[in-house]
Amino acid sequence: MSWVGRVPNLSSINTFILRNIPLPLASFIANLFLMRTAQNRMWHQPLVHGGVTRVGKAKVARPVATKRPMHFVLKSSLAKGEWSFLRKSNATFIRQLLKTLSARYGLTIYQQSIGGNHVHFLLRPYNRELLKGFLRSFSGRVAQHVTGTKKGKPLGKRFFDSIPFSRIVEWGRDFFAVKKYVLQNQLEAHQLIAYTPRKSKAAPGLAS
Repeated sequence: MSWVGRVPNLSSINTFILRNIPLPLASFIANLFLMRTAQNRMWHQPLVHGGVTRVGKAKVARPVATKRPMHFVLKSSLAKGEWSFLRKSNATFIRQLLKTLSARYGLTIYQQSIGGNHVHFLLRPYNRELLKGFLRSFSGRVAQHVTGTKKGKPLGKRFFDSIPFSRIVEWGRDFFAVKKYVLQNQLEAHQLIAYTPRKSKAAPGLAS
């Protein structure tokens, strides 16, 4: 059978395999195809979760990749004045907390940024449950430190605007673009470079 001059359809490919390829080899090719299909489904899972992307929607599990980096953003509209994350005592606490919790929960943090009312971090988790524990501990302890509340004496309202925004990041160009974006946020927050208005593709779930 010649494929020259035309695009073969699935039926003709199956016929060609059955007529021209020994059964053991045909079986191997079929299994390889099924395995690759399953990998493709896993690879193309939803990449974005949380932030404004989940407001008003049903609760679903966060997509987590343990072999790729993830970009997270936590935002609080209450983080102003004494509650600003850029206040020296708050910024110092958040930086140390990230260092402590990333070691405790086995995460690799590639880049972080502390803004006035939001925090970015680009990290790689190695376990879904450990990542869940990290996010829960980080958000809870930041809220307690900034507001001065304690366990048993809650603030009475949500401190963070929504659940953390996250996006699974591909290695290579995507990774370096997000790393640069997070660094840019840090430099802008400290007024080391001028702020550039943008609607970032790196964090579409972060409301301005």
